[in-house]
Amino acid sequence: MKQGLPDNRYKVRIQCSTYNHAKYIEDALTGFSMQQTSFPFVCCVMDDASTDGEQEILKRWIDNHCNAEDIEIYDHPLTIVLKAPDRKNRNCIYAIHLLKYNTWGKPERRELLGHWRKLCAYEALCEGDDYWIDPLKLQRQVDFMEENSDYSICFHNAVILNERVENREKISSFCNFNKNQQISTQRLIEGWCIPTASVLYRVESLAQLKLPGFHSGDYTLELALASVGKVYYINRYMSVYRKNNGGVSVNISAKKWATQLCELLDWYDKYTANRYKKDIDKSKKNALLLAKYIGLKKKCILFPFLFMPYYTFQKLKRKFFN
Repeated sequence: MKQGLPDNRYKVRIQCSTYNHAKYIEDALTGFSMQQTSFPFVCCVMDDASTDGEQEILKRWIDNHCNAEDIEIYDHPLTIVLKAPDRKNRNCIYAIHLLKYNTWGKPERRELLGHWRKLCAYEALCEGDDYWIDPLKLQRQVDFMEENSDYSICFHNAVILNERVENREKISSFCNFNKNQQISTQRLIEGWCIPTASVLYRVESLAQLKLPGFHSGDYTLELALASVGKVYYINRYMSVYRKNNGGVSVNISAKKWATQLCELLDWYDKYTANRYKKDIDKSKKNALLLAKYIGLKKKCILFPFLFMPYYTFQKLKRKFFN
């Protein structure tokens, strides 16, 4: 067993944060291992001390998909790391982090992420309950970023798999863009339109940012990256966004969600020196209106439809929640 953390360099690092995703994590790992690339990439799967047996599944994955002689074990005060290339796809290197205690919201977690960010040119995101479905996803995104240095982030469409319903709208599309295109900052401010598992960004762009610790870390990151470079959308379905009852955003009230979003937008208004103040004020107004409607809807069946036309509600809901 080695001490510390691995320090090899890679073109791309996949950041897969996961907690109690035992039911789903193998789908994510399968999506990583299928990637066909001309470069090596590292899959940093960080299990935040899950209590549902996920760490055992991750250990078993390494045993079943890697050669025993290739497996390196690192011991760090925060985590045990299992590092090895995939047996069939040697460009896919796993770095499975079995955290010793839950680090959500703690500074030591940022230190761990900071270590890995020094070792790669790009980062791709995929949480443990989402997964990739296109074997050329990483290659396509890296090729675009290599050819277009003025872009800080690119993303693509995703299939929504809604596990909260039986049949109605169980499978749908995340994005409503219909072609490859640059996405304006104003459109990002309107509402969440980037599936987390579709994101790939330059680490050097991230280094220019000072990010606050808001509730919606992904949305904060996307807005901030838009302030230091362009944003590009690739019109392909290359990942699945799974809606289930375990997500943080599902388990907060509409009022709390709107308050946190307004705090984030106020920060971004200052961060961009009021450049997008008109768009930010409009988005805040819509968020508070939507939260108010949802609150009324829970109290009364008929009154919300008098308060806001149903089609308006659906339009706002799609903008913010997909």
